[in-house]
Amino acid sequence: MNHTLKMTELLRQLKREKNGAVVENMELRGIHYPLNYGVSQFTLKQIATQYGTDDALARFLYSQQVRELQLSSFLIADAAALTLDGLEFWLSGVKNTELAENFASSLLSKSKIVKEAVAQMLAADDDMLKYSALVCVVKSPGSFDSAEKRAFVEQFGSCGKPLLESVADRIEMQLNY
Repeated sequence: MNHTLKMTELLRQLKREKNGAVVENMELRGIHYPLNYGVSQFTLKQIATQYGTDDALARFLYSQQVRELQLSSFLIADAAALTLDGLEFWLSGVKNTELAENFASSLLSKSKIVKEAVAQMLAADDDMLKYSALVCVVKSPGSFDSAEKRAFVEQFGSCGKPLLESVADRIEMQLNY
């Protein structure tokens, strides 16, 4: 089955789970997508795992302008195949906190390039990428030692940017427990 047919089948399953109240709540919180069915993260995960690991399909889905397809792509992508050269493809679509968090927790944190990717993202002039990198630090606690985590907390804990400060607080909590 080609990618278009797989995407059509995935969309058919997702449309059955539509939730307008979720879409409305997301819009009120400033999270916008060209197309959003409001399917819960839990349901997305259940449906996406039926497609196994397929990096080409994941990239095809990520390039669509549909929230659920983009989020599903992180679950379907092959984390072992993620390289620094291929990182830009994924980073180019990280446009809001939901995508940033899901990219970090479902794909990047499971890759072999975690540390290098986090360093690259933190060096970028894009707060959403920095946020995603810091979420990745939280979601992959074994990849970073205490000294590295302390450095992140020092750098971002009082940087004046609430989004980055909030995730720095989560890193600090990990250090304290």
